[in-house]
Amino acid sequence: MKRATRVVTLLLGIAMVAFLVSGCLITEVIQSLVVAAGGEFTTKVTITDKTADANPHEGALAILTPDDWEFVSGTYDSQAGKGAFIADPNTPPVYGDLDGKLPAPAGMKWIRLLTDAAYTNEANVVHEANITLKVGSKTGDFMIGYMATKNSVDMLGSINPLNEDNDNAWADTSMNHKVTVSGAAAAAVIFNEAFSRGTADAPDYIELYNPSALPFDVSGYKVYDNGGQAGSKPKKEIPAGTVIAPWGFLAISVDNTGADSDFGLSSGGDKVWMETPAGAVIDSVEFGAIQPTESWQRIPDGGPWKLSTPLTRGTSNLPLKLNEAFSRGTDTDPDWVELYNSCADTLDISGYKVYDNGGQAGTKPKKEVPAGTKLAPKGFLVIVVDKTGADSDFGLGSGGDKVWLEDAVGAVIDSVEFGALETTQSWARKPDAGLWQLSTIITKGFTNGDPTGVATAPRVVEGYLLTQNYPNPFNPSTRIDFTLPRQAEVQVAVYNLRGEMVAELVNGRLAAGSHQLTFNAEGLASGIYIYTIRSGEFAAAKRMVLMK
Repeated sequence: MKRATRVVTLLLGIAMVAFLVSGCLITEVIQSLVVAAGGEFTTKVTITDKTADANPHEGALAILTPDDWEFVSGTYDSQAGKGAFIADPNTPPVYGDLDGKLPAPAGMKWIRLLTDAAYTNEANVVHEANITLKVGSKTGDFMIGYMATKNSVDMLGSINPLNEDNDNAWADTSMNHKVTVSGAAAAAVIFNEAFSRGTADAPDYIELYNPSALPFDVSGYKVYDNGGQAGSKPKKEIPAGTVIAPWGFLAISVDNTGADSDFGLSSGGDKVWMETPAGAVIDSVEFGAIQPTESWQRIPDGGPWKLSTPLTRGTSNLPLKLNEAFSRGTDTDPDWVELYNSCADTLDISGYKVYDNGGQAGTKPKKEVPAGTKLAPKGFLVIVVDKTGADSDFGLGSGGDKVWLEDAVGAVIDSVEFGALETTQSWARKPDAGLWQLSTIITKGFTNGDPTGVATAPRVVEGYLLTQNYPNPFNPSTRIDFTLPRQAEVQVAVYNLRGEMVAELVNGRLAAGSHQLTFNAEGLASGIYIYTIRSGEFAAAKRMVLMK
């Protein structure tokens, strides 16, 4: 597929996209993997027609779904034309006996759609269809499928059911795309922090946290205190289109906004509820007195509640991070790990501990930060972990290792696992507290700088973009380029055709702009692989060929 994939915004959260397929018409499917019962989601199907057609025809698209799902709306956009999809009103369908050719399994049905106009087209035209579906009340995993014909005459005789390349086939399928329908009241978002000592300039707030790897749409969710619970005042509703990124945060000002739904949190203690648009309560928190410098926080994020400082509105409640690791130490410059304070307050890290597998297994003591150790805002602390003479020494393996960081009460707050390092390399977050990656510049005790692969002056782009890898086919390395419109959490991964992840190239926060990654497939067998990107409301995938 030559055309760049566009941003696709899902109504109830984007998960991993379905794989690219090798049939002649359906070349890409992007859809949600998780949706709440009764909710809606949008799926995008890219259809590439390699042959020209001088006769105008309506385009046909059918979707195999559970029998209680409904078609809500759909649009199409291509070089041939753009418009809306409509449900095929004909019995049998205009494009033929689909049930006879591909019978729907028990409990499933075909939703048959047509474009609202007929078109001719040149060769290699690309059509993008965006279809919104409403799922039913049944929960569980459902395997849905797609069928497209290049026009609305009965083309099913040449259907391409095995997804084999065939430029002359007039109909194509892409099957077995899993969608998980969860209970409507499933708590995919939770309270994470509450602050009750606000002012007119910095009001009381309640923070939400998405503890999953999927974006979550909180449109229409409501938060409220006793007034909303009793019905004596309106509940504070989250605006339409509000999506919390994977592992992301949303701080909601609950006072001094001028809205009728404002409710000030009592400095002596209060209780707050959260409910879904359907009115199901999914979380609540009750807390006591709070001082002006404190808030009530889950530590770690999503964990047990406790009174804590500093305030971490809209960010992680654990600002202390592992930031760099060096495993090729010598007697004069031993192995070390670096801690970083990502917040604007001084942190007391007395009694915090770092350790590797020995400390994790309990076979040796953990290396403890001395009492009275404080880390300045945006500051760094290097902990030498070998050759100090302490029983807690642990040398980092030059071939790879894993390190944990825990707080003074024994809660693990960060960990990192890395592979082999050369003597001139470290494993570092770039930027600080950001994405882990191999670094050829060792920055012991000071900033790691900008992420590798980002332009010196990154261009803020209009939208997301994942481009075709180059070269393709490749052996053994290829370059993958993508752009981000804003700083965001990003995952880029590579899968084989069985759906197994064979490499994770990125999993962390990156700056806005253009990025380049190199994928080295040495050790993998020749064949087709899928590379995917997931960031906020965007998900896309493309196919590449390893040819040895």
